[in-house]
Amino acid sequence: NGEKEYFRDLYKAGSEFEELIEKLDAYSFYYNDLDGDGLPELGVSCGEIYILKYELEENEFSPIFIGQAWDSRILGTGQIWFHNGLHANYIADRYLVLNDKGGWETILDFEQGIQDPFYYQIRMEGYDDVLVNKETWNEITKPFFDATQNAIQPKTVEEIFGELLEE
Repeated sequence: NGEKEYFRDLYKAGSEFEELIEKLDAYSFYYNDLDGDGLPELGVSCGEIYILKYELEENEFSPIFIGQAWDSRILGTGQIWFHNGLHANYIADRYLVLNDKGGWETILDFEQGIQDPFYYQIRMEGYDDVLVNKETWNEITKPFFDATQNAIQPKTVEEIFGELLEE
């Protein structure tokens, strides 16, 4: 909304940078070209996912994505996968992509009922939910779930910032 705030004040980030080093197991970091502009962005997953773009002229970061982390991964440039297995009766997966206007769109939602009655539901942006049988579900979702196995791997703070931490 145009207001400036420190990373430590963001929801669930809540730490000074120095404290992050001590809590590395609770955070995942990414330093990749996450928006397709040829320059790396800093991604932080800490209960929320933040993708932060460095603005050289302002000497500060701007968030280009903020969203619930659940069990999420940055799949690649402009691609995020949310996996929510916390519900008692179903598992939900969501695939988001960065559009050409710089906004994030939900492209696919998958929902799988894991208790009787079992069901498999697929939702594409702009279309109604579709219930499918297990065989169709496996055929449709296989390429997506295969792609999640090749997600960008998070890095440690040391891998990203290296010698800067020693100063």
